[in-house]
Amino acid sequence: MNLGFKKNLPYLIYDSCAENVIGKIINIKKANILNFRKNKNKFVKALYFIPSFLRILTNIELIKILLLEGIFVAYVCDCIKKYKPRYVLTTTDNDLRFYKLKKYNKKVKFVAIQNGLRSKFHDIFDQLDTKQKLKFSADYYCVYNDNLKKIITKFIDTKVITIGSYISNTLKIKKKIKNKKNILYISSFRDSNPNQIFDRFRNGKIIYMKDLISYEINLITKLYKFCKDKKYTLSIAGCSIENYKKEKKFYKKLLPHGEWNFFRKKNIFDSYKLLDKFNIVVSCGTSMGVEAIGRNCKVAFFGRDFSIYDDWLYGWPQKIKKKGFFYTNLINDKEIKRIMSNLTQIQQTNWNKILKKESKRVMKYDYKNNILKGILKLK
Repeated sequence: MNLGFKKNLPYLIYDSCAENVIGKIINIKKANILNFRKNKNKFVKALYFIPSFLRILTNIELIKILLLEGIFVAYVCDCIKKYKPRYVLTTTDNDLRFYKLKKYNKKVKFVAIQNGLRSKFHDIFDQLDTKQKLKFSADYYCVYNDNLKKIITKFIDTKVITIGSYISNTLKIKKKIKNKKNILYISSFRDSNPNQIFDRFRNGKIIYMKDLISYEINLITKLYKFCKDKKYTLSIAGCSIENYKKEKKFYKKLLPHGEWNFFRKKNIFDSYKLLDKFNIVVSCGTSMGVEAIGRNCKVAFFGRDFSIYDDWLYGWPQKIKKKGFFYTNLINDKEIKRIMSNLTQIQQTNWNKILKKESKRVMKYDYKNNILKGILKLK
């Protein structure tokens, strides 16, 4: 929450979690940033709200918003009215509060940008399903693929535009594969207590963090065995910038020392650059797995088949078979051998045909984000 806000800048960034990426799309000097995550101290955060809260109490319209939507939405509306942006952008597209702002600020353009795989369980569509009577809106919702349009517009009054991954789009695809017998595993490590509750289904079923972790443990140990048997080099792309030491230690406990590589993630772009250097990329249901398809990679996608909605599997929300040429809902030796054999043996021309279809299904690639820039009147 920046105290150095300036009036009449064209952009207001709502909860920036990728400021350095947004800065490659717009001129960041022309944006005010509501950075809700910057300070974790609740008391310090509360201090930021005080001036806004006092203004809210003197404005009838803002008081109504406060009573209907709560202090947070009223606070953001106050910032919009005070600083007068033309566009409000967010990459936190699964924050429902963002979609409550448009109806109170009709002259402002609201643009949501997809920042990760979306699902029903533990995500925005489960929340929307329980609040169907509420009205949500935005001007644009920029997404990975066309298949999300139907489910989004069912709940949110918005124009859905397919742009792919706005982060991947900032980097030119530069294939530099020196060794075709190299495999990159995309880590989905989380520094969490295994016994911590991840979420609950409406039927009461509880999913713990250890339930999620078990899929990764099962996959990486079996993938390591496959690589050793077939004499492939296994590398792991770290996903944690701050906790990379704990992440590496996690894999050290699972895999023999010295027979695999670990690439620490130093910034948000590192993993995308790594994708271009490997022949085959393996994902345990990660966003990076489908982003790799957008970057023309051979991808082995292993979904986490624990959700009663089948929404943590490849291709959701489109209804497709649970198993395909390069994806599956099962993690066992047989499926790993099947998929990895498919990917190691397929000719590039045939893989390109698959890519053409799958890029439409799951991940578009729009280098330099020209579509998004068009929405923001930058082209």
